[in-house]
Amino acid sequence: MTAPEWPITKLGAGISVKHGFAFKGEFFHDSGDLIVLTPGNFFEAGGFKLKSKEKFYDGPVPEGYLLRRGDVVVAMTEQSKGLLGSTATIPADETFLHNQRLGLLQVTDPGLLDLRYCYHLLNSPDARNQIQATATGSKVRHTAPERIQSIRVALPDLEYQRKVAGALDSVESLIENNRRRIEILEEKARLIYREWFVHFRFPGHEDVELVDSNLGPIPDGWKVRPLSAVLELAYGKALKADDRRGGDVAVYGSGGIVGWHDEALVDGPGIVVGRKGNVGAVYWRY
Repeated sequence: MTAPEWPITKLGAGISVKHGFAFKGEFFHDSGDLIVLTPGNFFEAGGFKLKSKEKFYDGPVPEGYLLRRGDVVVAMTEQSKGLLGSTATIPADETFLHNQRLGLLQVTDPGLLDLRYCYHLLNSPDARNQIQATATGSKVRHTAPERIQSIRVALPDLEYQRKVAGALDSVESLIENNRRRIEILEEKARLIYREWFVHFRFPGHEDVELVDSNLGPIPDGWKVRPLSAVLELAYGKALKADDRRGGDVAVYGSGGIVGWHDEALVDGPGIVVGRKGNVGAVYWRY
């Protein structure tokens, strides 16, 4: 059985990409009702996320720049590596503003292209590679509406697009649910740590007296030691990009896993701490 030969079409035949608005910084605040979206609200592989610190806005909003639930936006600036071309779906009405560094996907031919299919299509490696190939800028990469509309893709018929989009939406929903569970568990772990090791309210703490130390009161029987007395701190090894493209050993940078190698520098389990760039980031490797 051979693969179907779908017609090769430019995305611009079925969609347009609308530029966002340059909202004025004088109206930005730390709280409010309207959030100005940035590329930081995108996951690298696609999908919407809320940041720990959003930009809220209380100034005038031009007509057409208040996003609606179900709208699909694309990151047109690579705020961090891998974000360029990532798409996200707006989760609520009357909350998020269409900022200048984002493009809003608008279907111009509903008989040719399904919006949900286009969302997943732009997150595919082929579409991302085309966006990267036409991007401009050296330190920070940028794309533009006309470049996104020039992407060439193989388009199945509309019914098939909807079936594929529906299946991928279901998978993405499961991934998002798991991500939320992980976030809840991580927050629970932080709370337990704070209770046990900061406030000293660990199980049985009622029967343990606090004694003075050079760090302040600590539970009787606990000791104050420098980290170097209980663990070994070792520098990593610089690997060229070509040496991080194969193997089953994770290569860590300050931002997490940056590639794979065929030989381990140290045996796990271990804790990796960011020393440059994302300083202080912590990763557990078992």
